[in-house]
Amino acid sequence: MVIEKTHCLFIGLFTDFKESFYIIVNTPNIGMVILNILSIGILSTFISNTFYIKSTEYIEASVTSILASMEPVLSSIFAFFIFGEVLNGKQIVGAILIIIAAIILELKLDKERINNVFKLKFINQN
Repeated sequence: MVIEKTHCLFIGLFTDFKESFYIIVNTPNIGMVILNILSIGILSTFISNTFYIKSTEYIEASVTSILASMEPVLSSIFAFFIFGEVLNGKQIVGAILIIIAAIILELKLDKERINNVFKLKFINQN
């Protein structure tokens, strides 16, 4: 949290506020720009983070973290199909690595769950 606040302090050093204001004022469709910014902030950030935090009440944190790691991959796939975004080789390799890591983590979790079930059954039999 402290790191994020210090980044906000230093970003002013690299921002040309006069130029930014000029761009905002001279944007022909400023209403649409503001609507897009608000929709990104509300839909992409607030709602998704709220659902993510709420999901930890119902499923294990390890499962939610695996799902969270898939977010950039799914965003890239949706951007490709919906907006025609072009993915380069590094992005495709990165997505494949994330998917493989998520599968490995899920298999590990399943193995641990199976082992825990067998331990419980063995303890209950004695």
